Amino acid sequence: MAQSNGLRGVCAGMLLLVSALGSASVSARSLTDLDAVHQSAAERTLVMRVAKAHLQLAAGVDRDQARQALTTSIAQYEKNLNQLEANSPNSAINQRIVKIKGLWQNYKAMAQSKPSRDSVVALLEASDNLLFQSDALVRDWQMRLPQNQGERSDLALQQGMLSERIGLFYAAHNYGINEPWVLEEMNYSMQAYEKGMSQLRSAAWNDGETRALTQLDTQWHAARGGLQQVTSGQAAPALVAVAVESLYQQSNELGALYREDDRMEMLGRGISMGLASNVPME
Repeated sequence: MAQSNGLRGVCAGMLLLVSALGSASVSARSLTDLDAVHQSAAERTLVMRVAKAHLQLAAGVDRDQARQALTTSIAQYEKNLNQLEANSPNSAINQRIVKIKGLWQNYKAMAQSKPSRDSVVALLEASDNLLFQSDALVRDWQMRLPQNQGERSDLALQQGMLSERIGLFYAAHNYGINEPWVLEEMNYSMQAYEKGMSQLRSAAWNDGETRALTQLDTQWHAARGGLQQVTSGQAAPALVAVAVESLYQQSNELGALYREDDRMEMLGRGISMGLASNVPME
């Protein structure tokens, strides 16, 4: 009888363990498709922040702050990517993430290497490929949402990425990488930012969003004024850096606001946000 009770105790313990593991698995797969769009969009910006922090270390600009930004951005990128992988709802998205992880390991190694002109140029060049794949992941996940859902959040976070990209190439020019393609990339990103602001203004739903956009637009015009003086040598690097950081912060806040708007609308209309844990893996 004692042996039988012991066996029952072991079985009960195993059942509790299985139940706990099952619960842990479900909780790990906790991102909705809407959240995944927002999180994968944020990854694009982190790619730029990593490169910018490495460049600042190479240039000897605000080294303590740059070192902290580099460490924080790398940790956040990896945390986001692991969460996205755990919530991957199909093989196509999973394959994309696997590809990104391979690119990321090389990118991370370069970012953590001893800063130099060569490492800065290598990161600038490598950032485009990782950025392209990260953006493709946003599109992959966005296709799982109803039409127009998640688009404004993606666009606002894209503005944050563009502000960081502008700041990155401005800093590269200021660092002494004077090849024409550096300013070309900066100017292209500024044009894309202007286009994005126009799209966001057209997509505003309410007064709260309009006010937030007005603040962002005001900050953008102030930053743009300094950036346009880069070729004349009259731009103030410290002021431009502060303005770009403000654009990044405000874009993130706007993106979060849009995500909540979409969440409330989808809930109000009874639309599933696509909890990845409830979607069968292919």
